[in-house]
Amino acid sequence: MAVIENQTFEKQTINLDDAIFKNCTFKGCTLIYSGGPLPRLHMNTILDCIWQFAGAAERTMTFLAALYQGGSNELVEYIFDQVRRMPPGLGEPPKK
Repeated sequence: MAVIENQTFEKQTINLDDAIFKNCTFKGCTLIYSGGPLPRLHMNTILDCIWQFAGAAERTMTFLAALYQGGSNELVEYIFDQVRRMPPGLGEPPKK
């Protein structure tokens, strides 16, 4: 897992999968998550960026949209409620 610290990114496309970003600044970037190993974002500044989902993550978003538009909006709202309740640090590797 790549660790990127104290960097500024401007108007770049950044793939987030399998990386740790600490104390970075993103200005006008496109931030992409593809459904691979979870990225970790710590104490970053994100300004005027676009979030995109690709690959498995994009298919998940498309599936949720289809459920919502197909009349299962209560199910999607339930899923989002579960996301809101997830504890901090979910997806981080176990501490040794």
